[in-house]
Amino acid sequence: MNFGIPYKGSKSQIADWVLANLPKRKNLYDLFGGGGAITHRALLSNKFERVHYNEINGLKFRQACEFAPSTALVERAEFHASKDIKVRALWSFSNNLKEYFVARELEHLTFIKHNFVFYKHEISPKAIEDFAEYPLPSVFFCDEPSDRVLLLADFLTKHESKFKRNYTAYYLKEHLHAERVDAQKIDHNTLKGLEFALRQYLRRAQEKSGITLAEINRLTNTYMAGHWFRDCQWSFPAREQYETLQNILPGLVRSYDDCTAPLRVARAVLKIRNYRINRFETYARWCRMCDLHRTAKPQLHKLTETHDDYRAVPIDTDSVIYCDIPYMGSDEYYGKGANFDFEAFFQWANEQTEPVLVSSYQLPKKYFTELIAVKKINLLSKNRKPQTEALFIPNSQIGKFSYNQQIKLF
Repeated sequence: MNFGIPYKGSKSQIADWVLANLPKRKNLYDLFGGGGAITHRALLSNKFERVHYNEINGLKFRQACEFAPSTALVERAEFHASKDIKVRALWSFSNNLKEYFVARELEHLTFIKHNFVFYKHEISPKAIEDFAEYPLPSVFFCDEPSDRVLLLADFLTKHESKFKRNYTAYYLKEHLHAERVDAQKIDHNTLKGLEFALRQYLRRAQEKSGITLAEINRLTNTYMAGHWFRDCQWSFPAREQYETLQNILPGLVRSYDDCTAPLRVARAVLKIRNYRINRFETYARWCRMCDLHRTAKPQLHKLTETHDDYRAVPIDTDSVIYCDIPYMGSDEYYGKGANFDFEAFFQWANEQTEPVLVSSYQLPKKYFTELIAVKKINLLSKNRKPQTEALFIPNSQIGKFSYNQQIKLF
């Protein structure tokens, strides 16, 4: 079972293990609650009389639990306008609650699959048949979305080549007005060649002008010059930025669309070609939010919730404090744009009189001692190699509390 809101960095994968290793107390304080995986698991465990969820970054666990998620399709503009945590969780990229979950090139394809799974008699069946060049068997129009997911996944896998070829042709014609492009001739080397040519075009204009990258940053009010004119993490400027650069660098004579049109075509072709067509992202997330609503809502009488800095949360006696802080060395932020102050947290943890357990890969031995570790798969990494995550206790608490370490490897 998954726990909590689908959210980047969720502890759902090791929630059972974390709960097993928390000492039994009256109250649990989940001070960096995030998606609420530990809060959710604790509510179901009956190990604690009260569970306190705190999250400074705007996630609202109670709101996510109280009502079942909608099956309605949420398009990009609606997503960005919505403040509903369930909408944000269902339709965000890597469950970060900020960016829309699918690239523009794949929106129509994703909408087709979503509408067929949840609304089988909408326009989706005709579109699926047109792209696949094969009729949908009548059995596909069964009543259960879960059955339609399995049947359609198998169908799309069998007809993947034709489906992607036809969908690519549709997208190039309708969205990029590039129906004459032979998509079959585009590969990774095509994209690399286009990017190289544009880098050289930008770099020659900058070098000829004699204007430094620092000066370009100042004149464009950005810190992007290194990405535009160097190889590392290269990106072509956005339209407004490019037009600003044209006023600075006389050598930039080509229009924005002339520069970027071939790039957009190549990226679209490759994105569609590499897409895992048998995935049903919105259905999987919807199921998880339904599970959260079904299991957590009956336990909400045990929940208290705040959205404060961890230091501002009053801790009652007979409590255990669990802290899933940002990983050291990561680019995660705490609060509204502020870097997380690790040193302040280390000091705070060692000053607490109730037991504190901290999740992390590593923490300074000056302040913390590893209690127990577990291997888990990092679902956000490219190689998905197992990583060791540990529970740490402050050095000031060594010998003060007893722990029942439960070893479990994933």
